[in-house]
Amino acid sequence: MVHQSNVGWQAIAIEVIPTASPGVGKLAAAARIRIEALEAIYTPRHLFLKPEDAKAHATLAVNCDGLLKDKTLVHGFNLDSSSVVRFAEKYAAAVESDVIPWLGKVFG
Repeated sequence: MVHQSNVGWQAIAIEVIPTASPGVGKLAAAARIRIEALEAIYTPRHLFLKPEDAKAHATLAVNCDGLLKDKTLVHGFNLDSSSVVRFAEKYAAAVESDVIPWLGKVFG
């Protein structure tokens, strides 16, 4: 999910990551913000950022685990189909209530 404006963009990147427990998954989610004016100054001086990757570089990335009020969501979920569906619905609601407002405050 990416929202673009004349100032830059904001996005929420989510991926499923493996855990040490069989049958359990965890989400790695980050709220990302790019401010074009800052990136125009920063990215040409970044030693390890390739020019082809510069437009995808976020100025600020915050782990969503710290933004979610329901901390049970950060511990993982069972990978059976009914648990995944319930978790996805609950996680989506938490992103809407906790992460998107934070993005709005920062990116305004």
